[in-house]
Amino acid sequence: MTQSATVTSPIKPASSTASNLTNPVGSTSVASVAPLTLPAECGSVNVTASHAVIICRPVPDSVLDKLLVAMPSIAISLIALGLSAYAVHYNKRKDARARDQSIQDDFWLRKIVSPASIEPFVKLSTDVIAELPDATDVGLSEEVVTNWHNQYHTTLLRLKPGFKTLELLSGGLLAQIEAELESFEDELATYVGATRTHLKGGCVVPVRAATVAKLTDIRQALLRLILKHQVDLGKK
Repeated sequence: MTQSATVTSPIKPASSTASNLTNPVGSTSVASVAPLTLPAECGSVNVTASHAVIICRPVPDSVLDKLLVAMPSIAISLIALGLSAYAVHYNKRKDARARDQSIQDDFWLRKIVSPASIEPFVKLSTDVIAELPDATDVGLSEEVVTNWHNQYHTTLLRLKPGFKTLELLSGGLLAQIEAELESFEDELATYVGATRTHLKGGCVVPVRAATVAKLTDIRQALLRLILKHQVDLGKK
């Protein structure tokens, strides 16, 4: 776009009477006018003796000026692009985690592992803790204790293969579960052995309450491992 402006150049007025008196007769007074400095992109055209038109061509913006003007919109666009990419990645990861949790938790744990091993173990351990023989009971015989232990120990051994399916979910989880089962079995065998020794005439009386507490803690530890695995599935 061409820009123009009108500039009126000052004109020296006619000499006043005082000037005529001061200047000698026949002398002429000339007004000095400072020259007008124009930018390089501007030029002037004299219309009359006292008027001139200044014409300037538009100055193109530099690359830096254009970049500074566009910087806010560029920054907003980059942020929006980054958020969109993150949202797509997050949704894919969330969906994959939900599928994995559904397969492992809803199907394997709830429909395969739990009915075959976890639920029967909870029932078995509850019965063992409730019916654990007391060495101080009058009339308790070594044969009764032996038969009772054989019954529950056999059932416990039958439950162990059911926990093997945990290996499909986590090899580390299976190893931990098997360690807790061994602890439960050993604690029960230790108490039964001490009770039988006492019934044979031993002077040491095994404390039933202490064994009940240990067996309960072992069962809780085993169930806590299952719970931790389920919680970790939701955090992946």
